Amino acid sequence: MCGRFTFYITNQELQQWYQLLNNPTIDERYNIAPLQTIPVITQQQAIRQLQMMRWGLIPAWAKDESIANNLINARAETIAEKPSFRQSLKKRRCIIPISGFYEWKKNGKLKQPMYIANPQQQHLPLAGLWDQWTNHNGLLIKTCTLITVPPNEQMNPIHNRMPAILSKDHINVWLDENADIQHVLQLLQPYPNPLHIYPVSTQVNSAAFDSPELIEPADSSNEPLELFD
Repeated sequence: MCGRFTFYITNQELQQWYQLLNNPTIDERYNIAPLQTIPVITQQQAIRQLQMMRWGLIPAWAKDESIANNLINARAETIAEKPSFRQSLKKRRCIIPISGFYEWKKNGKLKQPMYIANPQQQHLPLAGLWDQWTNHNGLLIKTCTLITVPPNEQMNPIHNRMPAILSKDHINVWLDENADIQHVLQLLQPYPNPLHIYPVSTQVNSAAFDSPELIEPADSSNEPLELFD
């Protein structure tokens, strides 16, 4: 599962990686939570742009938006079969660019938030799916979900899932509406490169906190862990 992440990517880096038609300035965020609005990169009819979408997929056929609470992540192994995801997999793949993400490591009945990022300071392009849904008032709402895969060797001691991180070479294939689906699915693998992983403050547990201090390494001797319920 991936339930919190950060975004502090420069416009220059976004343009360098994605050649966007537009390149709006996005505020830095250090504790993005589900159901919040996030930057998403889409490609339709060869036009690639950055759009703001709500995190938590609402399929076009959904009766109400409460389904989004259960669709913040999509397992790579089942997206081709599940009704919530299979149409988006065919025509509405996207990339969610993030700077890093948080995961909570269990230690008995305790949990320690960990921050995971790229050691080269580059961002992480996450594979995602998007859809659009019209509410009862006729308002069109665009939403998205992050795809998860089994953990790599580094993440395995922390959690049994991790986000599907794409390499720069795979971005064009993932966004190509006409790409072969089986080829696309093969891109969804545990991340093969080293990640920078370290403990951070338990303040990140509350979405009310959102500041650069959240990604600073925690002093493990002074940082209290929290009990699981």
